[in-house]
Amino acid sequence: MAEFRVGDVVQLKSGGPRMTITSINEENGLLSTTWFDGTRQEKDSFPLGAVLHAEKQRPNPRQGRAFFQKTQ
Repeated sequence: MAEFRVGDVVQLKSGGPRMTITSINEENGLLSTTWFDGTRQEKDSFPLGAVLHAEKQRPNPRQGRAFFQKTQ
């Protein structure tokens, strides 16, 4: 099983938002997580077996490019 630590970024195996682990309760096997839905902060707990470490997001190579392009 994957090892999780507070601060790790995870995602449900079924998909959904990237969430940050805020606490781990090893007695009941639950991870407490937080994430943002727009500007609203959300919180919930999930079983250890329901989440995976989220893939690291790669910067969008096109992000910011248009700002520096000349207009014709």
